[in-house]
Amino acid sequence: MALPAFLALVAPALIIYLFIIAYPIVYSVMLSFSDFNPNRGGQWNFVGLLQYKTMVSDPNFWHALKNNLIVVGVSVFGQIPIGFILAYILYRKMVKASNFFQTAVFLPHFLSTIVIGILWRRLFEADGPISRLIQLFSGD
Repeated sequence: MALPAFLALVAPALIIYLFIIAYPIVYSVMLSFSDFNPNRGGQWNFVGLLQYKTMVSDPNFWHALKNNLIVVGVSVFGQIPIGFILAYILYRKMVKASNFFQTAVFLPHFLSTIVIGILWRRLFEADGPISRLIQLFSGD
C-alpha cells in the first residue's frame, strides 16, 4: 500500500485516539506539576513534585492505596482462578446440566446482538420509522 493511502486510512483513527486518549493524559500530567485549579482558573504556577510530596504524606492516600491493592489482589487471585475452575467444570461436563449453564453464561452475549438486529430491521422496514421520516421530508 502506498504511503499516502496508508496515512489517509490511519489519520482519522490516530486523530481520534490523540484527542480522546493522549490529550487528557498529557493535560493531567501537566496539571499534576502545577497548582492550577481548572474550577477557579488563574495562573499556571509550576510547583514540581510538591503535589506528589503532599499526596504521599497524606495518611488517606495510604489507606486508599491499601484498599485498591486489596481489591486488585482479590480480583486477580480470587475471581480469575474461580472463573477458570468453573469453566473447566462446564467444559468437562462434570455437572449434569452443563449445557444449560453454558447457555445461561453465553446467552447475554448473543441476546444483545439479536435484539439490536431486530431493532434495526424494524427501523428500516417499508412502513418503519425511518421510511416514514423520509416520506415526511420528501413529500411522497
